[in-house]
Amino acid sequence: MYSAQLPRLNKLTLTDLASVSNIRARDKFFQSIAGGDIKRNITNLDISNISFRSIDFKAFMKSGLCNSVNEVYVKHATINKLYLPQQPCSSLKVIDISDSHVSIVLSNRQSCGNICINVEELYMNGLGKYRVTPPLQDELDRDLTSCPYKIKKVSLENNLIKRLSFSVKLHNYTKKTVEWISLSENILEFLSTQFLSPLMNLQYLDISRNQLHKMQEHYEETLIKENTKMKVLKLNNNGFARIHFNMCLTNSDLLVLDLSHNNLSSLDFKIGHLTNLKVLNLSYNAIHSIDVQTMETMGQLASATNALLIDLSNMLCSCSCDDDNKETIQWIHAHLDTG
Repeated sequence: MYSAQLPRLNKLTLTDLASVSNIRARDKFFQSIAGGDIKRNITNLDISNISFRSIDFKAFMKSGLCNSVNEVYVKHATINKLYLPQQPCSSLKVIDISDSHVSIVLSNRQSCGNICINVEELYMNGLGKYRVTPPLQDELDRDLTSCPYKIKKVSLENNLIKRLSFSVKLHNYTKKTVEWISLSENILEFLSTQFLSPLMNLQYLDISRNQLHKMQEHYEETLIKENTKMKVLKLNNNGFARIHFNMCLTNSDLLVLDLSHNNLSSLDFKIGHLTNLKVLNLSYNAIHSIDVQTMETMGQLASATNALLIDLSNMLCSCSCDDDNKETIQWIHAHLDTG
């Protein structure tokens, strides 16, 4: 890799790289990737599925890769020690360390001038499955008002996260940049409004496949109250028996609302103001009662120019001729193909 070969190489994949002993990704490792004197313009680096004794991102920066690399993938790797520098990496926009086992991270947590300051997409899925879920610590409130992170997308799926009850004070710039968050496939029982409320431009929130039915209803009402630009909200697979009447009251920009695979037996939350809604997924519930006004509103939205798709498939309900909820059941069957 030190030779003058491949001077125009811009994407390098070293997945499943094997060695007699665990690999040390330090100066020589990253200098060889950078090409030494020829200075390759590597923009995409994938070093997944490798057992590392250590990864030193200080050496990554020293090699000059921070002037070219936009995306780094270290997925399904074993990392005994991870060294993070306190200097920002100018070119780095995407970091994905999903499903890796990281034993020790060495960095100054009090400093915000670290390698991630310019990162726009951060994927850290499946890291928590290698450790016992930490106990809830409400004192974990963080003050990052001096740190202008440029992050847009954050994925923390499958991390055994049980509660997010702390708040984070963000730099005014960061409040505007975050648009996309996924907390899917954790064991979330509580998600604080204070955790989400600073994110004024949040448009996509996936909190599916959790246990949020355990959260008290009044917290549910205000959960996304401040996220007025929300476009996609995924609440499926949470065991909800009902949705709070005012849950989406301030989210008139909503395009997709997924409530599928819950335990909903009735539907009476406000929906008339969701005039931009394109998809309302209610499939795999047991709805036998829908408020008359809600039925009328959904029918109006479905027939309007925005062409709302209402998914009522696989509804687990039964009725008889004298069933008090026969009207609801008939309405569901009549609208199974809505859209």
